[in-house]
Amino acid sequence: MKKNVLVTFIVFLYFIISCQEISEPSRNINLINKVNVKEDLDEMINTISKNYSYLNYSNVDLNCIKNYYSNQIESLKTKEDVLLMFEFLLMEFYDSHMLLNKNN
Repeated sequence: MKKNVLVTFIVFLYFIISCQEISEPSRNINLINKVNVKEDLDEMINTISKNYSYLNYSNVDLNCIKNYYSNQIESLKTKEDVLLMFEFLLMEFYDSHMLLNKNN
């Protein structure tokens, strides 16, 4: 009886450890590099400032937007958070031509 309980306990522990090993990589897949996000933000702001033809007509302060979203980077935890941040940034322009599409 004791042997059966011990074997069952060992199998159970092995199962729990195996499940943790499987789930660990999935948590790391969604990690973000905040330095890259900052570089992407800078590139997006620079591209908008150089190429957005309605910038002079919009009531938008790019420096304010850049500062605001630069401060948001530290609170980002997932790739979805990053995507949402950039979508919100584009929404600041109230222009339906400015879109962000995600490739799956």
